Amino acid sequence: MLGVLLGILKVIGIILLAILGLLVLLILIVLFLAIKYEVSGESAGDLESTRVRVKVSWLWSLLRVRFSYSKEDSKLSVKILWFELIKEESPDESSHESTSEISHEVVPAREDSGESTSVTKEPPPPKAEVPRISTEATQGTKEPEEVKAPKVKKSKAEKTSWKDKATKIFQKIKYTLKSIYDKITSVKDFLNEETTKIALRYLFKQLKKLLRRLTPKRFKGSVNIGFDDPATTGYLMAGYSALKPLAAFKEIELYPDLENKVLSGDLYIKGKIRMVYFLGMAITLLLKKEIRQTVKDGLALQKGVSNGK
Repeated sequence: MLGVLLGILKVIGIILLAILGLLVLLILIVLFLAIKYEVSGESAGDLESTRVRVKVSWLWSLLRVRFSYSKEDSKLSVKILWFELIKEESPDESSHESTSEISHEVVPAREDSGESTSVTKEPPPPKAEVPRISTEATQGTKEPEEVKAPKVKKSKAEKTSWKDKATKIFQKIKYTLKSIYDKITSVKDFLNEETTKIALRYLFKQLKKLLRRLTPKRFKGSVNIGFDDPATTGYLMAGYSALKPLAAFKEIELYPDLENKVLSGDLYIKGKIRMVYFLGMAITLLLKKEIRQTVKDGLALQKGVSNGK
């Protein structure tokens, strides 16, 4: 009997270990297996010539997402292995126009036939007689004159009530302004704390690392770009000049247009994303003492602000 029980426990343990192993394997796949993406597009400066194509694959291309857009149509497809889960395709605008023209044709109404139909009208109900009032009786009676109500002087209590209302409104405005000032002061003190400064510097450092890892592996293209405000175009070119030395941006060229609003050219982007990058950043931030203290202080500050303190 004991041997049978031990055998059952052994089978249950093996099943549990197998389930645990599968869960660990799935977690590792989700964390370390890269999500690959490709984005390409071209445009001659107008919507009619704009074309965009997006490809996303994961799990050794077992899961695939494809999207394409153009003025004529747009397509979306999601596949797992050979099974298509989602397939959406918008029809051409020309077909829309033809169907709309057909559907909006006016069908002429049929002419009325000459046949006459007899309609029996029911007699109207008899009108009720209204009693007449003799004019002599009405001439002898005079309309009563309107009685004017005597003017009532406002008491002193009513006059003072307006003063009380004005003082209450002024006190309410004063309290609101004071509460806003106190909140701004508390937030300013929170940001000026040394712990908060250290935590923010460390956070920005980790964000820079994350962005460096998420940067596409390849940028390729030639783009003519211009905004309504030439200053915006200048800021964009300044950011482009700062990123130009990086390997990912060496194959892309931007040509600014300071006089016209334009966006034309071709672009190709290819890269990978791994979820382990986000998990590593979260663990690194939680291990930092100043980050944990800043989070606690921020929650306490938010609680105090919500309570109106």
